[in-house]
Amino acid sequence: MPPTEATTNNGRNLRGTFNWFSSGTQSLEDSTEERLIGWKGETHHVRTKEEPHEKMFRETQEGRARGAWIEQLSWRPRAYLYHNFLSDEECDHIISLSEKRVQRSSVVDSVTGKVKEDPIRTSHQTFLRRAQDPIMAGLEERLGRFSGIPAENGEDMQVLRYQHGQKYDAHHDVGELNTKSGQELASIGGYRMATALLYLTTVEEGGETVFPFSEWIDDEREEESQGFSECGKRGVAAKPKKGDMLMFWSITLKHTIDPASMHAGCPVLRGEKWTATKWMHEKPFKLNDMFSRSLAPKLGHCEDKEASCAEWAKMGECLNNSPFMLGQGGVEGMCRKSCKAC
Repeated sequence: MPPTEATTNNGRNLRGTFNWFSSGTQSLEDSTEERLIGWKGETHHVRTKEEPHEKMFRETQEGRARGAWIEQLSWRPRAYLYHNFLSDEECDHIISLSEKRVQRSSVVDSVTGKVKEDPIRTSHQTFLRRAQDPIMAGLEERLGRFSGIPAENGEDMQVLRYQHGQKYDAHHDVGELNTKSGQELASIGGYRMATALLYLTTVEEGGETVFPFSEWIDDEREEESQGFSECGKRGVAAKPKKGDMLMFWSITLKHTIDPASMHAGCPVLRGEKWTATKWMHEKPFKLNDMFSRSLAPKLGHCEDKEASCAEWAKMGECLNNSPFMLGQGGVEGMCRKSCKAC
């Protein structure tokens, strides 16, 4: 259960609600008046520790209805759990867009840059293009406001399904610049600064996201994790709960890769796990230059998987909807032949 006071444990848990910045915020005039206390005869009052953005979260009617609140998990890495960030309807919408399109997950070889299947990753995945529909566009804008990273700096959203026993071994989201895959990513958006991991289902047992080289923000929080699976006890971890979002930073304040941001997806022991991942870069991410387009011919057979591919290609969908048509991040495109990608 969330804490009942605004802050506890030196501000670790922030009992507040989310503000989508589209309603319920102060006007510029109101904000100015608050900074100039006394000019209308008001008496001085002591300001609480609640920061302006925390106040906006708390005041949001939509977030209040969901009981949204923020919990800091760690400084190494900088990791936060945003409870009830998504509505049930948003979670279900993302799954409905993805469930008929998921394919076996692949990884990109850091040395060769080639896409391959690997036992370190046994989930199924697909991608939803940026601003695919109004719901997704609104969600991406909200992520941008909360992270402080503009929506245009984000990649397409990766949706993953984990069934019993499936997992993803420890890895970094940000590519080393001395690797081919890291160089290609950086060339079209700079470093992946932060990751937003959205939990679309509640997992009965297992499936935690764990950081093996991390440090809990305090002992109490670490004690609360004792109910996690053995894998989830290996470090700072978050248990998948429908509607929650785990946000962590892969880059330190000194603009270096944070070793503590290495993380793993623990095996699912009971239930099914659906997640949606948004990687956010330091610069606008140029979708038309996405590295997956250059990798598409390496994915296997050259074919169209939809009868309408030729028609879609003539309409310009190879460029406008490249993740679906050509493929992305190891997921084969549906119309590679018509797009002349192979």
